[in-house]
Amino acid sequence: MKKWILLVVVLAAALFVYMKFIRVGPDKAFEEFATYWAANRLEKAWAYSVKEEVQEDFKNVNQVTGNMMSQIMGFTYAQTSRTEGPEGIEFTADVAVLFIPPGVESAMMPTHGAGISIEGAVRKTDDGWKVVAFSSELKGIKELERHR
Repeated sequence: MKKWILLVVVLAAALFVYMKFIRVGPDKAFEEFATYWAANRLEKAWAYSVKEEVQEDFKNVNQVTGNMMSQIMGFTYAQTSRTEGPEGIEFTADVAVLFIPPGVESAMMPTHGAGISIEGAVRKTDDGWKVVAFSSELKGIKELERHR
């Protein structure tokens, strides 16, 4: 019985390490692309895309992250759909970005949050899974309440 418990614990730990640190594939590629793009880290987002195919999409830089976020404090990613499509594997995800806008002083916590919906397609290439199409929509920006 103790051996079975140990085996289950080891397998659970291995699965956790794989999902958190080693996971590769279309899900990971789209998540990395979406979070880097939403955080306006465009050079890192380029690494997860086929530049020739998303060049036009990149010209429409995120209307929020380009101008309003002087200091990004964090973000969350939530995949809302995953389907097989003509472009490859198609994803829809919501990214929430916590930030401090220019001119606002807050050293301890973000003062604003932005919700962005990102849709895209990922295809297997010689360099691994890459984003080949994407679009985004700003869902809203709001000032965060402070709890004292």
